[in-house]
Amino acid sequence: MAEHSSNFGKQMQNITDLLQLQPLVKNFLLHAGNMSKTMLNLESSLQDIRKIKVKNISGKAKRQIRELAKKIGKKVSLTIEGDDIEVDKMIIEKLDDPLMHILRNCLDHGLESPDERIKCGKDETGKINISVEEKNKRFVLTINDDGRGIDLESLKTKAVAGGFFSSGQLAKMDPSEISRLIFRAGLSTAKGLTTISGRGVGMDVVRENVEALKGSIDISTERFKGTTIAISIPLKDNLIVSKGVLFRKGSSKFIIEAANLIEILSSDKVESFSVQGRQKFVKIRDAIHPLIDFKILSGEDRQTANLNGNKLIFILEVKKGQVCFFVDEVLNSQSFVIKEMNCFMKDINIYKGTAILKDGSIGLVLDVDSIVNEYYVHGCN
Repeated sequence: MAEHSSNFGKQMQNITDLLQLQPLVKNFLLHAGNMSKTMLNLESSLQDIRKIKVKNISGKAKRQIRELAKKIGKKVSLTIEGDDIEVDKMIIEKLDDPLMHILRNCLDHGLESPDERIKCGKDETGKINISVEEKNKRFVLTINDDGRGIDLESLKTKAVAGGFFSSGQLAKMDPSEISRLIFRAGLSTAKGLTTISGRGVGMDVVRENVEALKGSIDISTERFKGTTIAISIPLKDNLIVSKGVLFRKGSSKFIIEAANLIEILSSDKVESFSVQGRQKFVKIRDAIHPLIDFKILSGEDRQTANLNGNKLIFILEVKKGQVCFFVDEVLNSQSFVIKEMNCFMKDINIYKGTAILKDGSIGLVLDVDSIVNEYYVHGCN
């Protein structure tokens, strides 16, 4: 009896101790939550300080190419797409010199003179295009021109003369492999050094600079049609800063990048219809667009998903063309720091990543191309 009484006493003491600890535990969890939010805000602020727009180097590129073209008597139109994207300034700073080297090469060796272009049936003004995008957690910079392209036969001749490869080895290479020889030190199709491009520095140095960022560089060319160079850099800590729109679908909040969003309309302003009772379309200003109603995003029944009356329709630009997408409410538009999905959600390919919202919560960034693919793969809902 005494033993049972003793055990009972110990149990009561344990309960008393736990009750006394409860306020401390609650207080600890509260402070831990506040600390977590503070750390997220601090991380976001630090990332904000480091981010700069690609325009920081694209503006400089435009000025230099315009001046150099005038100096050597060539006409050139330089267009830049996507330079509103913001990334870690380290990437921008380290890509500055490689980009300028490539652009000088395009102008000096790639583009023909106005007279040559006219003889070839081209416009006398050569075209150089720079495209910037975030793709698969990488920063992708693409430069192409509509010039004379790389003379692969000349490149092979110089590769043999320089002892890089034998004629037999080159015969087994396809054109893409041969064009990549341009990145080897000491191998170039240039007939000599100029004050415009090269200046003793070859494309091998450009490759080394890109690889120092753990990136890759590729090249494709077509004789008399032009050359394209693509640089791909993994984002620092899988980070990119992009403008986006935060919206609600059902009771869930999502982010869609502004680059994919063409227009927002009220659903009562458009005519919708279905084909064979499955595939839905909307008619907007005499144009017909597929209508995506991807229920997996909200996880709710269609009848309960709309909390505020009429839905809105996003018109999106995707690889398959333009599509429309139901949402319930637009919350705000801002720049978001997009980070890689954690290990538990990496295989869910409809999400591009996550972003820290202003209230400290986490938002899911949609990969609209993957959503459209999933929609069609699973039989249009």
